[in-house]
Amino acid sequence: MLIEHTITRLSDMRLTEMSEAYSSQKERPNIHELSFDERFSMLVDRESACGHDRHLFRLLKAAKLRLPAGVEDAN
Repeated sequence: MLIEHTITRLSDMRLTEMSEAYSSQKERPNIHELSFDERFSMLVDRESACGHDRHLFRLLKAAKLRLPAGVEDAN
């Protein structure tokens, strides 16, 4: 019950990737072998990476490039 409440609160705070990562951690059988700090770090890393990806997507969309482009295409 506490886990579902936490997942709901994360979603309410628009931390959807962290919410999904927390949900998926419950399904891993060996997740309890990791410390709290390791598990929390995994959640934060996923939210941060997805936030960075969303930011980059918005910038590329706002650039209105004629051809699809990504950072890896820059020379």
